[in-house]
Amino acid sequence: MMQVASGTHHLEDLDLESYYLGSPAPPPHCRTCTCFCHPPEQPQPDSERKPKLQAVSTPPPKPVNMDLPPLPTPPSGSQVWAPQQEIVTISSSPVPHPFDDAQELFVDAETDPDPYFPSSPPGPPGEDEELEDAPPKPPPPPPDEPPLSEEQEKLVNLILTGRNVFYTGAAGTGKSRVLREFVKKLRDKGKVVHVAAPTGKAALAVGGSTTWTYAGISPASIVTPLQKLRLRARGAKRTRQRIGETDCLVIDEVSMVENHQLERINHIMQASRSVPLYGKIQPYEAKENSGLPFGGCQVIVTGDFCQLPPVKAFQICLFCGVEMEHEEVDDGMDVITTHRCHQCHRAWPDSDKWAFKSMAWDLANFAHVELRTVHRQAGDPRFINILNNLRKGKPPSPEDSKLLMDPNRGVKTGNAIRLYPTKAEVSRWNEERFKYLKTEPVPFATHDSFIWNRAAHPWLESKGDRHRYDNSLKALNDHRFEPRVVLKRGMLVVLLSNLDLNAGLVNGSTGIICGFEPKTKVNPPEKQGSDDKQRSYTVDIINGQVREYISRPQVKVYPVVKFLNVPQPVIIFPECSTHELGHEQTPAAQGEQRASILCRTQIPLMAAWAMTTHKAQGMTLDRVIVDLSRAFEEGQVYVALSRATSLEGLKIEGNANGLLVGAGGNKDVNEWYREKFGDAHLDGEDGESTVWLSSQ
Repeated sequence: MMQVASGTHHLEDLDLESYYLGSPAPPPHCRTCTCFCHPPEQPQPDSERKPKLQAVSTPPPKPVNMDLPPLPTPPSGSQVWAPQQEIVTISSSPVPHPFDDAQELFVDAETDPDPYFPSSPPGPPGEDEELEDAPPKPPPPPPDEPPLSEEQEKLVNLILTGRNVFYTGAAGTGKSRVLREFVKKLRDKGKVVHVAAPTGKAALAVGGSTTWTYAGISPASIVTPLQKLRLRARGAKRTRQRIGETDCLVIDEVSMVENHQLERINHIMQASRSVPLYGKIQPYEAKENSGLPFGGCQVIVTGDFCQLPPVKAFQICLFCGVEMEHEEVDDGMDVITTHRCHQCHRAWPDSDKWAFKSMAWDLANFAHVELRTVHRQAGDPRFINILNNLRKGKPPSPEDSKLLMDPNRGVKTGNAIRLYPTKAEVSRWNEERFKYLKTEPVPFATHDSFIWNRAAHPWLESKGDRHRYDNSLKALNDHRFEPRVVLKRGMLVVLLSNLDLNAGLVNGSTGIICGFEPKTKVNPPEKQGSDDKQRSYTVDIINGQVREYISRPQVKVYPVVKFLNVPQPVIIFPECSTHELGHEQTPAAQGEQRASILCRTQIPLMAAWAMTTHKAQGMTLDRVIVDLSRAFEEGQVYVALSRATSLEGLKIEGNANGLLVGAGGNKDVNEWYREKFGDAHLDGEDGESTVWLSSQ
């Protein structure tokens, strides 16, 4: 639940010199876990050591295994419940950053005449009142998730029947919402569910692992011939255990998974599940699994093939492991690329790079579902139609192009986010805006922890490895929360979490920092527990991690943000994002229910003057500026424009010809969608509350 600021507290009220330049002190005793985060005064020999965890210094050493007394029932508060298991917590305050004087990060620039960035932070366009004058009004407690629509509910019920399912939909149809819902329901039924994605950033976004990690291989493993991968999978104990325990595998952003990678996953799962596993796979089942797609495991894949294609497909031969040759032939109408293996003489046209072209896809016999109801732009049917055409590769009509490019159509772009295709462009724009502000910078360093269930997951030890320069966990490199956030009064920021759904404060909400609230005047609200033991366990950890974060001496204030769509300024507290690992069980710990958990606690804000299209994917943005003169890739124009909630909040700069990037779409994708969903996909109207289920 959000907390409304009772008044704006500016940096001038604080001792900023000690705030920026003071060295971080060691944190107090962790209240959320059975550990100490500062070194003990006197080290003790093993024989005299008490049943508690070894201290962790900075930089922290490798986690140490210590026996803990069992607790019969979960205690109240933030104490971790750890019956008959050992939990090692690697938790440490950040080391002093080499640029701890935030004022040295950026030099002052000349005054910028840009009216969107005055020295005194304005309210939303059209409002004349001062930000501080907004009356406080406590909101009602928000729900964890918005309710499912009718078509989303039907899709979830289909997945719960055990059927292999591929589901897709345009941006804003709720694909991620559906994923979270059915994963929760499957786990509530006692199913072991693994969520995977092709990249680390996508995996962290859905609380999963990469497809490489799940399959027990690395990108370097693609040079291993397929038959050897199968043999290794049968002999790799950890991989066999993880895959054998899996009841359902979920692959998100499947459009980025190439043909051969899906084949590798299929063969590795077949080989791993062909070995009997005590309590899970009987000998007769193992023999049958070796010939079943994905080893007989339920598989759910989701994504939109109209958006993100596979990257560098067909580099290595699936069967031989040797580098393939690439031939390009111009037939007068198009350039046809063929990938050929000189050793086994197999060849694949580039059009076969998609996962749906693989043999594994056909064998899985997926039910194909397309969500049709767009929720993000629900109040703007014309905008939905324009976006739908762009997604399918249809160039906008002259009337639609004129509407999109018209600078006089009443666009509201005050405090809008600019979307760029590259990180370099984003960094340059954000640094320029940051230097323009004359207010004092306030740094916030992350608090990372790894709660490691060593008894159940001994192979996860490396997840506790940290960077020397800022002490952040290496396993969280791609996390949406930055390890170091520097904020200023008057700074345009974007919210990186769903803070209050009822109030419209969601991932992608934008606002301006109007001040800072001293932490001594307000306490962050704690999350409530649950009857579910694992959920209660995780909630206790989250609450404890937040308490550790705010107990650090260098944390003195919380930012106060005036969001565009909320009348009152809102205090933004630190948020703990958890990432559960190791849902599978080991023979030595049968019945083990405690996952190992990666935690990052940080202020969930980032600079919002500009961001990459990839970073914005999945966000709902109130006001967006897209410059079509930039070199967007195929499909990225649609991704950028579809972040906006309405035409009123979208401004397009550059040449209208930029709207034609990707015109025609990918013909292989369009043909496949037509085959599975009929002409309704290409020519039908969106907004119908129907699950479009293919019988093919």
